Amino acid sequence: AVVPAAQTHSTGIFLVEERHFSVHRLSLGARIEHLEHDPGALNRGAYNLLSLSSALHLELGPQQHLRVGLSRSERAPDVQELYSFGPHLATSSFDRGDGSLEKESALNLDLGWHAEIQQVSLAIDLFYTRYSDFIFSGEVDEDGDGEADRYDEEHSGDSEPEHDEHAEESLLIVQYQQDDARFWGGELDARYNLNRNHSVGLFGDVVRARRNDGGRLPRIPADRIGLRYDGYHNALSFGARLTRVLPQSRATALEGNTAGYTLLAADLAWSLVTATGELKLSLRGRNLLDEEARNHVSFLKQLAPLPGRNFGLGLEYSF
Repeated sequence: AVVPAAQTHSTGIFLVEERHFSVHRLSLGARIEHLEHDPGALNRGAYNLLSLSSALHLELGPQQHLRVGLSRSERAPDVQELYSFGPHLATSSFDRGDGSLEKESALNLDLGWHAEIQQVSLAIDLFYTRYSDFIFSGEVDEDGDGEADRYDEEHSGDSEPEHDEHAEESLLIVQYQQDDARFWGGELDARYNLNRNHSVGLFGDVVRARRNDGGRLPRIPADRIGLRYDGYHNALSFGARLTRVLPQSRATALEGNTAGYTLLAADLAWSLVTATGELKLSLRGRNLLDEEARNHVSFLKQLAPLPGRNFGLGLEYSF
C-alpha cells in the first residue's frame, strides 16, 4: 500500500454569525479543532487548529454587489502527505511523505464584484493568499544531475535513486514538502444576452504562485481565456465553448513546461416534459479540433495527453 493503515480522530467546534445592516451583510466565523493521526507503528501526528473568517457583502444597487472576504485558516497535513511511501500507479509515481510536516496556515483576501446591467452580466473575482508552511508535492533531484529522480524496482536496493532514461519503465519520485508561499490571481466571467434565447460570453482565469524566496511551485494551472455561446429554441438547447489554454512556462526546472492548446466543445440537447417526468436526449462533442492537449497540473502530462476528438450520447429521465 502507498499509505499505511491509519486512524484519524478529529474534534472541533465552530460558530458562524451574520448581521444585516440595511441591505448590507457582515458574516463572521470561527473554528477550533484538534486532529490526530494514528498510523500504528509510525509517529502519531497531533495538531491544534484555529481558523477565522469574515466577509462583507455590500449591495451597490439593485443589480450589483461587492464582496470582500478576509480569513485566516490552518490545515493539518493529511495521512497521504505524512506517511506515503510506495508506488502510486495512478500517477506513475513513487510517493514519499514527510512525517515531520507542520500544520499549514494561510491568510487570504478575496474581492468579488458581480453586476447585471441591462443585457450584460459581469463577475470579477480576485484573490491573494499568503501561506506559512505551504504543503505541496514535487519532484526531487537528489543526485544533482539536473533531472527528476526516478524509482526503478530492479534497483530498489541501491542507495541512490535511479534515473532511468526509459521513463515509462520507472516511477517518478515525488516528495511531499513545505515552504512559505504566495498565491494570487483572479477570474472573469462576462455574458451578453442577445435576446431572451441567445447569449455570448467571455471567460478567463489566471493563477500566479511563488515561494517567498522567489522560487517556483510545481503544477500551477496555466492561464485560460475563452468564448462561449448558449442558445435555446423550444425544446432544444445548444451551446459551444472555445477555450485557449496558454503555454505554461513558469514551471519548476524538474517538471518542465507545457505547450498551449485550444479546445472546442459543443452540446446539443432535446427535452420532453411529460406529466410523470422529463426526458432529455443529449449529444456532446469535446476537443473537436483534435488538439494535443497536456494538462499542466497532472503528474502524467508528459506521459498521457488529454483525450482527442470524442463524442458522447446521453439519455436521461428525471422523475
